[in-house]
Amino acid sequence: MKTFFFILAGGYGCRARPLSLVRAKPSFPLLGVPLLTRMVRQVLDNKTLVEKGWINVHYLADSVRACLKQEWPITTLMEAELSGNRVLLEALSNTQWTHLLVINGDMYCDIPFKALFQASENRDGALLVRDIVTGSRYRSLECEVGQFLKRGPLAESGLMFTGVCVLSRKAVQKIQSKNFFDDFEQNRIDIGICHYNGLWLDFGDPLAYYLANISYLERFQRPGCELWSPESQVPLNPVSVDRSILWPRSVIRAGVRLKRCIVCDGVVLEKGDYSDGICTMDGFVPF
Repeated sequence: MKTFFFILAGGYGCRARPLSLVRAKPSFPLLGVPLLTRMVRQVLDNKTLVEKGWINVHYLADSVRACLKQEWPITTLMEAELSGNRVLLEALSNTQWTHLLVINGDMYCDIPFKALFQASENRDGALLVRDIVTGSRYRSLECEVGQFLKRGPLAESGLMFTGVCVLSRKAVQKIQSKNFFDDFEQNRIDIGICHYNGLWLDFGDPLAYYLANISYLERFQRPGCELWSPESQVPLNPVSVDRSILWPRSVIRAGVRLKRCIVCDGVVLEKGDYSDGICTMDGFVPF
């Protein structure tokens, strides 16, 4: 098995507005480091399993490109028009790989590489799945004896797709639809499943993104100031910033009391109280 990777990072992130009006979701900071940067580092740290890959960009493409280092073995594909999962077909021109590790660019997890690849052995691929998050609604998956059968309805329990999978060249060749699940169901592609119970962070909407940062902070027992971008400006005194996320070039003035907020790029906060919402260039928006 020779595996390359493909990160899907071209979407509009409509549910994440107004945050996604400023930057594309893959570039949202997770404890001060862009989500995409963390995911690519994780993949490239496993060079014995995954060698190099592609990333597609479209919406606010510059904010995505800024997350990548020049020396990384990644080819960027600019899509003039989003093609959904059909963009994976671009990888077929390279004949070196046998399998493609596909990652949605708007979530974070600690990918169990070996277990996922084992689940794809003698199959056309494997999905990384987990139990549906309590209190959320995701489309469920119907599976049997370690194999994906079809998608189920929106549900509050059952199994869900995490946004990570391994696909064989044969499976990628079958992709004709924007959503590859349509092709897998119609063509009866043999897709295994790998159950995952580890850290999984959803950047779907602003509150989910905020809570993802707090979960990450608590899991690794990091100080609250690590929610601040290194490019943000916070005076030593007198200021109160409690469990708030500061994006690059944000400026906090003296007399600001900030609690459970996200402050977007370039926003300058003057003296006042702000809590439970998003500080944008156009004003404050509650969660």
